[in-house]
Amino acid sequence: MTLIHRIEKKLSENGHDMPSLAKYLHLPEQVLFETLENQTIELRYLEAIAKILKLPLYSLFNDDEDLTISHYLKPLDELLDSANDHNKSPQKIQEEIKMLEEAIERKRVVLSVWK
Repeated sequence: MTLIHRIEKKLSENGHDMPSLAKYLHLPEQVLFETLENQTIELRYLEAIAKILKLPLYSLFNDDEDLTISHYLKPLDELLDSANDHNKSPQKIQEEIKMLEEAIERKRVVLSVWK
């Protein structure tokens, strides 16, 4: 599925359409269509599109329609062994949270390079 088709699909799922998106972005409809179709749209517009759709930016480029958040959470659950969280000190849990935040930031950097 192309970028423009993914965006159109997500817009319709959220009760929006391309003309209203163009208006929100302060772009002529034709420019929006052309830049999406040619995949030359500026990152700031993609960020705004993701924001209006309440989606992470990477999901605009994700071809896997069956991918769910639980797919990502399972390895984290195994890593942290959350079944034993009640045996961990608050400090240990805070350390794990910090570790996850750092991992998330590294992933964001990787995603930004893919642009």
